[in-house]
Amino acid sequence: MLRVDDGAGAAKSTGPGVNILANNAPRLGSYATATVIAGGSTVVTPDAVPADEGSLTNLSVTAAGFAGTLGINPATGIVSIGNAAPVGTFTISVTATDNCGATTVRSFTLDVLTAVLPPDRRPWGSDDFRVGQDNAAD
Repeated sequence: MLRVDDGAGAAKSTGPGVNILANNAPRLGSYATATVIAGGSTVVTPDAVPADEGSLTNLSVTAAGFAGTLGINPATGIVSIGNAAPVGTFTISVTATDNCGATTVRSFTLDVLTAVLPPDRRPWGSDDFRVGQDNAAD
């Protein structure tokens, strides 16, 4: 209800009033688990593009312990992974922040695998030469 007073005793009220709605957090799609060979690159596409009822002010991608490169396309949410290292399993987190400061985080698993060279490319006749590991003893 809105009430206006003129200071001389006259007043007018009207409705229905003002409704203030809570800010909803940004929306992010889900990401599937990704696999890449050490030193390689890949992209991971979400099942929906980033969205907000206002505007997105930041979209970032991080992974603790991951030494490769990570990037994200703010329009599509596609995550780019390059020079994947070290070998192991990582949790990749995508964070969206809107103009009201609300955030949403979606995470997915990235498996960085050791590459096994085919027999015709193995140096010194080794049967166990792998890219990304110390092969000095072979």
